[in-house]
Amino acid sequence: MFILNELFSYQYEFNRIILDASVMIILSAPFLLLLVIREKQEKDALLQEKNRLEDVTGYANCGMLLLDSQTRITYANSIAEKWFGPFHQMEGKFCWEIYKINEPEKECASLEVLQTGETAHRDVSMHLENGDQKFFYIVASPVKDNSGKIRQINEIVIDFTERKRIEENFRTLLESAPDAILTVNSSGNIVFANAQTEEMFGYNRGELFGKTYEILIPERFREVHVRHCVNFFSKPRSQQMCLGADKFGRRRDGTEFPMECSFSPVKTEEGILMMSIISDITERKKAEETRLENLRLEAADKAKGEFLANMSHELRTPLNSSIGFSELLTQGMAGELSEKQKHYVDNILASNQFLLTLINDILDLSKIEAGKIELVSDKMSVSVVIQETLSLINEKAMKHNVLLKTEFDPQIEFIQADKQRFKQILFNLLSNAVKFSKETGGTITITAKKEGDMVKISVSDTGIGIKDENIGRLFQKFEQLESGISQKYGGTGLGLAITKQLVELHGGKVWAESQFGEGTTFTFLLPILAKISENK
Repeated sequence: MFILNELFSYQYEFNRIILDASVMIILSAPFLLLLVIREKQEKDALLQEKNRLEDVTGYANCGMLLLDSQTRITYANSIAEKWFGPFHQMEGKFCWEIYKINEPEKECASLEVLQTGETAHRDVSMHLENGDQKFFYIVASPVKDNSGKIRQINEIVIDFTERKRIEENFRTLLESAPDAILTVNSSGNIVFANAQTEEMFGYNRGELFGKTYEILIPERFREVHVRHCVNFFSKPRSQQMCLGADKFGRRRDGTEFPMECSFSPVKTEEGILMMSIISDITERKKAEETRLENLRLEAADKAKGEFLANMSHELRTPLNSSIGFSELLTQGMAGELSEKQKHYVDNILASNQFLLTLINDILDLSKIEAGKIELVSDKMSVSVVIQETLSLINEKAMKHNVLLKTEFDPQIEFIQADKQRFKQILFNLLSNAVKFSKETGGTITITAKKEGDMVKISVSDTGIGIKDENIGRLFQKFEQLESGISQKYGGTGLGLAITKQLVELHGGKVWAESQFGEGTTFTFLLPILAKISENK
């Protein structure tokens, strides 16, 4: 009986509990329904917000991440998924994990937001799963509740890879530029300098940044540059720096160099900057000075040549008259002369003949240098012309006990050249060979042979020879190798200079080889067929 009473008691208690629960459910049903409706509305609003963000960020081609207060990912738009993978793989992860950041405390913008409560931004470089390197600009903004507590962080991710590459290419271009490139702000402070600036001015870039550009300008020009800088920023436009003839830069060691400058405005977020391109024109200045000096020397040389030519003509007339009368006196046309008188007249005649030779040489040289000599090409026999020239020097050679020999190549018979000038070339070389023979006499050998399409003619002697250090001075005008030799052997110092000019006018070349004390060989090449350069 006791057990039955207990069972009824339990049954009653159970029914009462069920009844109380039913009453509670009935009473709270409207409230629960309200909660469900509100939750659905919030989800719909969140979905609408996410869709709106998807549309906005998609239109702007930006990635969008929503993070909780611990910086875990709660949402990612389609563009972020394209870069970092499907959302289900990102959900719940910390943002720095998908960015592959090594030092989150320093490199993560969202952690800075948690610390400061303010918007933060970072540049992030990373390699995607497909191997592409991307450069992102991340802006993290806090979303706070009514109490000011951060409940969410929004991150906008902007891909600036292409811009970064363009900037890198532009920077590479600036670094490899041959000119110094400086960028200056409106205060005149340097904000950029390329590698060539360091090379040109001798400063390390770290020493230049933030300094006024005036340190690169000599003090006497700084006022003008400052005024120009002020004018530039008042009306920014590309222009060339105009400071007259004197534009100089100043190196770190205080030395100066001539330069050219151009200026261009550059628009940036910080405002207008002035980009200056600076060229070191030291070498150009030297080249220009050399060119002007050469022009001056050419003009002076031409004037000298014309003067000498005119004076030579004026001098030859009375000189020929003096030579003629001297010869008449030596021939006894004015009566017999005493030995003393004859000696004097012989000296006058020899001096006049030497002077006439000098004037003729000067006239020839001045004509050549003034470009007024005319070569006449003839077909001539080499052997015949050489023999004719030897006949002119034969008497003088005999007086010096010099034997003349010839060696002709049978392959050489005719060439095209100016016969008169050919004789003059050969006569000058033969005269030198006889004049510088030894006191005991010697031998002079003239050889002619074919060498390709050229004829090679050599005049070899057994005379006193030439020292090695003097070989290079042989063909210079008015050049006497040693004062003692010139006093003993005489000469104008023009014969070999004229010879060289005449050979080159024929399209050939001449040179000398010698052993001091044993003899010298002069050799010249002439084309078999005329290549005469006519200077009229």
